Amino acid sequence: ELESQEGKGSTFHFTMELKINENRRLYISEGKARELLPFDGIRVLIAEDNPVNMSIAKRFLNKWGIEVAEATNGREAVEIFKQGNFHLMLIDLEMPEMDGASALREIRKFNIDAPAIAFTAAVYDNMQVDLLRKGFIDFVPKPFRPEDLHGKIAALLLQKRA
Repeated sequence: ELESQEGKGSTFHFTMELKINENRRLYISEGKARELLPFDGIRVLIAEDNPVNMSIAKRFLNKWGIEVAEATNGREAVEIFKQGNFHLMLIDLEMPEMDGASALREIRKFNIDAPAIAFTAAVYDNMQVDLLRKGFIDFVPKPFRPEDLHGKIAALLLQKRA
């Protein structure tokens, strides 16, 4: 779309689809990601509306042996969670249709056990306390460091087994 006014300038509006370059360097080397302990047999639901964030998170989770189900908004996350048996949820706080906290509130109506980690770019004072009140166990700030995500998942799984 083009808007132009003589003497004032032009404005161009367009949509462009870009491919994610899978070969670029991420936050951690490929070799180091493989060195982290595997989580074979673990199922995780990721609710994330940003395709780049989803792709990066899924890539590392898959490397660690985790089976991933994807939701691109909160409403979809609730429906997918109803259909599966998940060990853990990674939920973005800000998504279209239904935010992460609302999605978790709906999921808690039929499942109180599966731990949820908030996946968020917005970090603020007292966030941990606020998220605990909303039902989240922990949070991972974006952009995330894979070894931090791995550590939080490992800690949660150890707690569940104890």
